[in-house]
Amino acid sequence: MTGGNRNRVLALDAGNTTVTVGVFEGEDLVLLERAPHDGVAERVSHFPPDAWAGAALASVTPSRNSALIDAVRAITGTEPLVLDHRTDLGVAVCVTRPAATGADRLANAAAAWEREKRAVVVADVGTAVSITAVDREGRYVGGAIAPGPDISRAALLARTERLVDPGTEPPGGVIGADTVAALRAGMSYGFAGLVDRLLSETLEALGAPDGPALLTGGQAAWLSPFLRVPHVQVPELTLIGLRIALRRATGG
Repeated sequence: MTGGNRNRVLALDAGNTTVTVGVFEGEDLVLLERAPHDGVAERVSHFPPDAWAGAALASVTPSRNSALIDAVRAITGTEPLVLDHRTDLGVAVCVTRPAATGADRLANAAAAWEREKRAVVVADVGTAVSITAVDREGRYVGGAIAPGPDISRAALLARTERLVDPGTEPPGGVIGADTVAALRAGMSYGFAGLVDRLLSETLEALGAPDGPALLTGGQAAWLSPFLRVPHVQVPELTLIGLRIALRRATGG
């Protein structure tokens, strides 16, 4: 997991739909982009091939891991750290089935704990809505998972005859004056209600009702204006967790 001649590292968060690509120089994130699973190399092609010190991968799509690992080797000339429950994250994994925990949630837990050093909850809004809870002792203790906005919208359209895709335009208010406006209101305020409830209940369960709550994922910016629970958007949170894991694994 070491090599190259600089402190530049590649961090990949492989989700169900896209890969979030991050490049760090030291602790500074100098690139943050989303790419299709076969488009990672294109996003980082402008970096010199001998400039990489390491790479880390968090993936929730095991069937695609082999191709991603091969891509990382070709891009960086290094063997990537593939994050799982055995990785040294700086947090204890205290759930009933650690091996079944998504790597993205583990990375989020590591990054949230290093940032806050207190009980903290992360809402990662993408293909799924995942809630990650870290207690005041720095233990990842679980959370919740629900369908995300895009797949919920797709399922609704697939099971109805007269509804049309409302897109991702924000609603004019909670009362939609036509079908499209009603769908936009339902998606925006409805998912905000889902995430608000999960965040507030999880914070209460951790004994930290006043937070903090962190928001990340591909749909975070869309959802944030509709949330009532105070939160901080950290788009790069999962990538930071990968950087932490790689730093702990390599000592640098």
